[in-house]
Amino acid sequence: MTIRKLSSHFILLPNGKVKQWPIVECDNMGTILNISYHPGDLKEKQGLEFHSGIMIPGLIDIAYTNEAVIIDDRLLNRHFSFGTLVFGLPKPEAFHRQGLPLISNNSTAAKSPYNFLERNKESISVPLFKRIVDSQAIPLKELGKSIEWSASHTEYSTMLGSLEKGKTPGILILKQYDTERQLVMNESTVQWLVKPELKFIR
Repeated sequence: MTIRKLSSHFILLPNGKVKQWPIVECDNMGTILNISYHPGDLKEKQGLEFHSGIMIPGLIDIAYTNEAVIIDDRLLNRHFSFGTLVFGLPKPEAFHRQGLPLISNNSTAAKSPYNFLERNKESISVPLFKRIVDSQAIPLKELGKSIEWSASHTEYSTMLGSLEKGKTPGILILKQYDTERQLVMNESTVQWLVKPELKFIR
């Protein structure tokens, strides 16, 4: 089994908590094996991958829309490139998707308490991360809680939504955010560090 060791300046944890100098260990399926913290004394270890920014879980775009929308592989690939791990559709069985993002049934999803998660016929083509940065100055704590809320409305709730031992949430690195006020800004970007193994989640 191959184990990856990832580190960054910060990590976004459950309930929107932020901690500094983490090391996250993952197996080759993307499952988190361990998370440890090394404030002030993070030392270079063999095989350690350091990334500037804050590690966050994969995004979940599950907000419900009952409007007719046209979704194709190219559009879903764009959503995934901006950090979306799960994409909700009213009739996912009608869309045969082999790769990421995962397609989830959102026909019973409750109304989101987070405005930036909402979408309609026009905005459904806009990746969730773009909608987040367009909302301007979203607190990291609110971002973290919104990902957990979204995960709770999918069939993958026990595997996704937060960076915790035993979960397979996918890991993104968020860059160019306001570190002092802990805000996602207009110039913020995300990049995949760990893409979970699809067959393992299912």
